[in-house]
Amino acid sequence: MIRFRPPLITSLLLVAALVPPASAQVAPDQVAAYQRYLDFGSLIEGGRVTPNWMPDGNSFWYAEGGPQHTVIHRVDPATGVVEELFDTPRLRAALTDALGHEPAGLGVPFRQLAFVGPASVQFTVEGQTFVLDLDTYAVERQRTPSSLGLVSYLVSEADRVTPRTFIREVFQGLGPRPYPERLSPDGQWFVGLDNHNLTLRATVDGRVVPVTEDGNEFEQWDVETTLWNPWSPDGTVGGTCTCTTWTETWSGGSPRVISPSRP
Repeated sequence: MIRFRPPLITSLLLVAALVPPASAQVAPDQVAAYQRYLDFGSLIEGGRVTPNWMPDGNSFWYAEGGPQHTVIHRVDPATGVVEELFDTPRLRAALTDALGHEPAGLGVPFRQLAFVGPASVQFTVEGQTFVLDLDTYAVERQRTPSSLGLVSYLVSEADRVTPRTFIREVFQGLGPRPYPERLSPDGQWFVGLDNHNLTLRATVDGRVVPVTEDGNEFEQWDVETTLWNPWSPDGTVGGTCTCTTWTETWSGGSPRVISPSRP
């Protein structure tokens, strides 16, 4: 079989036609467009934040910034005042004394915290749990939860206070995906889903309490635990105004507010 090969001179002429001469000028608007593309990151300010209610029920906090420069803000929605929750230099100095060395980064060395009192917060740094008094900035190291389960039906302390995952369908064409449980403001319950129903898991003993029983594959209960906090300040989960748990609108179900009883 004979294949036709164009003359070499024809190929060189074609390449020369496609490649612009070195002296060709690029239009200024093209240069500006390319520069804007390179600077795209600078056009984005802020981003998604996860608000968490403060004990007073009137303000919330959220974390911002990268690992090296984390800042935790306190926001008063009524007045619009935004201020830092921590005096970062005092916080880092207190943790330096507690750890024996300076914590990593230049900002707040954690992004998650829990209020264990009106002016006391609990957090974890380098695998160790601390409680900070916001008035005095005194830091107290907490005992590490035991990971030992004495018998098969007695859940270990570490497992009871560690968020588990549940399967959730977010209706984005991605199918069911795992999502983490979310801890209540008082630290007593994790909210999640099981078999299309809303559940609560007690941190005191690990038992799982079904809150709804009418969910099925066509009428599902849902709870958002990553984009925002589903718990209201008083420990209530449910309802369309203060949280994200609802029956699907096409099922004809109406919103319900659920307040768990204490163990």
